[in-house]
Amino acid sequence: MDKKDKGRLIRKEEPDWLMEAIGCLSSNYMLDSEEWMKKKEILSEEEKKEMIAPYIRYRDVMRQELIPVFAKYPLIMNFIETEVKEPETLEVGNDGNYYFHFDGYLMTIRRLLEAQERPGDERIRACTAEFFAGMFEESRPGAKAADDVPPVRNLSDVLAGLSSWKSDKERYQAILLYTQCIEIFDDLRALKEPCAQAGRRALPLVEERLARFWKDMEAFDSPRSLLSATGYVDWSDWDDQTDTYLIPGIIGFNAMRFHFTVEQELPEGMEEKGITAAIDMGLEVLTSILKQRGRQEDDRELLAGLKAISDPTRLKILRILAKRPSYLQELSRELSLTPATVSHHLGVLLEEELVTLQLAVGKKRVHYRVEPEKLVRLGEEISRLGQSAWQQREE
Repeated sequence: MDKKDKGRLIRKEEPDWLMEAIGCLSSNYMLDSEEWMKKKEILSEEEKKEMIAPYIRYRDVMRQELIPVFAKYPLIMNFIETEVKEPETLEVGNDGNYYFHFDGYLMTIRRLLEAQERPGDERIRACTAEFFAGMFEESRPGAKAADDVPPVRNLSDVLAGLSSWKSDKERYQAILLYTQCIEIFDDLRALKEPCAQAGRRALPLVEERLARFWKDMEAFDSPRSLLSATGYVDWSDWDDQTDTYLIPGIIGFNAMRFHFTVEQELPEGMEEKGITAAIDMGLEVLTSILKQRGRQEDDRELLAGLKAISDPTRLKILRILAKRPSYLQELSRELSLTPATVSHHLGVLLEEELVTLQLAVGKKRVHYRVEPEKLVRLGEEISRLGQSAWQQREE
């Protein structure tokens, strides 16, 4: 279909190997993947084991090969937490704990890393400043969706943005990234090929899953058709002409992430200007959604919905989102929980379609909002049970 009618869904045949490598080394990915499987009530224990097994093998093979490679880049290792933590250690009790996400930075500079020619230092610094501006917009007190992005022009602006952060480690990582962004970028460029080689060698472990993923993707010819099928997205602020790159995710098999790029001046070797979007889509995301939607309507669906809202944290999230759409960082701040913990709970609510994503291209941000129709249907199911009980009593 002509681009003037809708943006293209541009398929990237291989994963982002740099993101895959860092994900395999990161304890957060290991924790998120396996904890997510424990919470996925719609699957039996055997189905869970079958689903996650090839990804665990893939992760272990990647880690074995990549640990000595990354050891040669100590600057990068400052941003990778390899020590496995228990789930309860991810929760914090003090308001004002904001968190630095290196994978978010990798998504921000992805197009620079993909350029055939190395971009100039000023372009790298500008892209890094853009990342910090977006991060501070989400984390500053009272941030609203319509607020202007605060500029980041120098280290003083970074320090000002970090003034409310309580974690010394997070502040250190942020300052290190800003001040050493050129060296970090060059190290990441150097790591690209070793990561790709390791990934391609490990790929046969998940080859069947990847083939199934691309077969499922054949049904979609545009970003709208794909994301509408997930039921997660509000398209009210989406430009149909936005080109979107579809990138398969292996280590993040259960996750779906979005990133917008607004480029006016691109380094040599890059193709297009303007707004582009990227969807990092886990290999199991669509399969899980279609399996859930295709099943017969039975008591398991009602039970899954009730379990999703029975958790106190998830109920609080629904109460907040019922009042207003919110960023992940806003929810994290209001609940006094880490973004990783809130993201896990949002994943459960998204899976049951009690919450949706709202994409704002102009702001390049993703908001979460409650899905009132699903909540109403859930309430109607309970109401019908009550009505049946009353009718039986009257009889």
